[in-house]
Amino acid sequence: MTQGDTLFSILFDLVLEAIIKQMNISVHIGTKSTQILAYADDVAIVSRSKNTLKDTLFNIEKEGRRRGPLINENKTKYMELAGAVPNSEHLCCGQHKFEHITEFS
Repeated sequence: MTQGDTLFSILFDLVLEAIIKQMNISVHIGTKSTQILAYADDVAIVSRSKNTLKDTLFNIEKEGRRRGPLINENKTKYMELAGAVPNSEHLCCGQHKFEHITEFS
């Protein structure tokens, strides 16, 4: 099975749903400090702070290792939104280093 297979997306969604339920973050961003938005195998993590984002990424990685999927560092990007102090530093989280971008394409 490859990433382009239809079954891959279904299995990915099932595993991601299990991870989200385990982490208890499947509620509105207004009541929690982190929210995960996912479609097929594309995932966006919205967080109120860098530390909360790092904690979420660490927990996703930990839960993912038990279930199979791992974070692809080459495809994962990091962006700060309005109100943040702009910088060009990468986001370091555990063994990962995520590229800082200023806009999504």
